[in-house]
Amino acid sequence: MSGYAGTTLVQGAAVFVLCGVCGLTQSAWSQAVRRSVESANENEDARPVFSRIDAIAGSRIIVPIDASVFFDARSKSIADFAVLLEDGTRLTHTLHAVRVQSAVGTYVEPATTPVRMLHWLGSEVKTTSREVTREEALSLPGEDSLVIAIDPPARAASSTIWIGTQRVPVQWLPAIATMVQTESGLDPATGSRAWQPTRGPMNTVAISDLLAAQAAEPLTRWRARLVEDGLSPIHDERFAPINDPLLSVFGEQLIQRWQIALARLYLHDAKLATRLRAALGQLAEVEPGVIVPAWNPLPQATDRLLSDLLDSRIAPQRRAELAEQWLREQPAFTAWVRDDGGVLVEKDADSVDGRRTPLATIALTNLSATEELAWIAPRDSAAAPDPRPLEPRKTLAVATPVMPLDAAGQQMAQRGVTAMLAPDSRRDITATLGNDAVRLSVIDGPIAITPPGLATGVFARDMRLAEWLSATTPTDEPAWATAAMFFRAAPSPSDPGTTNPRRLWQIFVECAMPADADRSRESIWIYTGTPGAAAAVWRVSLDGTITGMRAQDRELTDSLGEDLGSGGRRAEVIMLDGRAMVRIPLPPGAIEEDGLVRIGLVRMDARGVRSAWPRALTPWQDEPSRAVVDTRAWDGRVERP
Repeated sequence: MSGYAGTTLVQGAAVFVLCGVCGLTQSAWSQAVRRSVESANENEDARPVFSRIDAIAGSRIIVPIDASVFFDARSKSIADFAVLLEDGTRLTHTLHAVRVQSAVGTYVEPATTPVRMLHWLGSEVKTTSREVTREEALSLPGEDSLVIAIDPPARAASSTIWIGTQRVPVQWLPAIATMVQTESGLDPATGSRAWQPTRGPMNTVAISDLLAAQAAEPLTRWRARLVEDGLSPIHDERFAPINDPLLSVFGEQLIQRWQIALARLYLHDAKLATRLRAALGQLAEVEPGVIVPAWNPLPQATDRLLSDLLDSRIAPQRRAELAEQWLREQPAFTAWVRDDGGVLVEKDADSVDGRRTPLATIALTNLSATEELAWIAPRDSAAAPDPRPLEPRKTLAVATPVMPLDAAGQQMAQRGVTAMLAPDSRRDITATLGNDAVRLSVIDGPIAITPPGLATGVFARDMRLAEWLSATTPTDEPAWATAAMFFRAAPSPSDPGTTNPRRLWQIFVECAMPADADRSRESIWIYTGTPGAAAAVWRVSLDGTITGMRAQDRELTDSLGEDLGSGGRRAEVIMLDGRAMVRIPLPPGAIEEDGLVRIGLVRMDARGVRSAWPRALTPWQDEPSRAVVDTRAWDGRVERP
């Protein structure tokens, strides 16, 4: 999995990630800037602090600036501020404070897939701007970034622009309209294929909503346009406009840069440009009818590419080579564990313990541009692989034994080890596409639950695109962490309910949360049985209410109440500062005949964020993965290795 190495952020998606000390008071700001500028500009009149401005003559330029542009290193004081061309021409400009804030969580239970998918590309944000004076710019709050909007002349040849005390290299680019007029191969009106959208017939509610959300932000509007209309210079606007004038200009500036970069590449190598466009706006089918963005979402992945493609000092052939290199750095495929053990199969009569064993469901998505052979199998299996052709942007899902197979495809008993392995044991599964492979870990067989209980570890929030591509486990803020323990309660004379076997097995869930969290929006969900055909689906709120989410689930809660009284329908909740502790009876019937429990847990927190155990979910999954827990080990009835 390549393509994730960090690179220096230049113009483009990193515009609002600004360095500097603009959040300090004017006095502290002056001292800090003086120190930083003195060390950087020692014995120099001026040196560029920007790599390059890519400008289009006659079009407004939005440029991030830092505090050093206001400071004269020679006089060690705040200087007069102006924006000048090399010949001394003064350019009209305005200063603006830009703020990027996290948007309020939008999905709350029961959360449909299209709503959950809004988080697939990362946390939702809302960008705002306001014009500021120079004096206000010197004392901006720390959460604000400073940008300057410059109005260049219709014709300009200056190789640099002075922004305050800093000299910035500038590259003047042709307007895309001019390129279309002079290059017939780019004219959409004559059937040019330079502007083919990457979406094609892939039309789902989730994709439409995601693209609309991307188009609402200036940093990502270009990508939404690429997917929807191919960035065509002649198009019907399908997205709502960005109402903020400055941010609207910035969004259009990025769109024009990508139009120019991709048009240049198309004129040199049309096939390469088509492949690059497909990768930049890639969509993949992860389940039948479920289409999701599968492009590299990291700004570092596109910033350097855009800069290289726009660099007029680089020969067209070299720009093509850099585009090819970028494509090679992108992941050829991704794989993930969809389910650890929700499917149980009968072992044959000669197996180690004669009971059922879980199958793990692994999914693999082909992100390459060609059909490749794909297969999934336990890493140490002696059985021959079963490769299957997998089309580009399609997904293969395979249920594979978590125990290794012999050459005949039968489960292998490990010498001296029964099928019951340690609770923290993991089995490596290898997912292969062509010549590339990735190793995944699944729970290695049923988990033996012994006193004092089975601790789950911290729940994982839903995967986002970057984590899905890199096969990494999502992390969340400790202030919202969740963990659970399965245990069997001891019978208590003071609690008649605990003498009933249906009440002995319980789940203790601890949910961290800030003191001001809206606890009415918190819930814990318990799923037992097979994914997609659950034996029970319970919702537990922090007031203790247990709600069966389907008719058969309500029958289970009613039967629990019949056995234990009305209190049996409720969970025990203890509210403490910064956390809630919830004790929940295991749903009746969850323990199957051979003592196994297939179970998955979900927390929907007050932010609208979903987290789960035994592993992170994708937004298109409605149910959690299942872990298989063996309750027979509690009394030592299962032989341990």
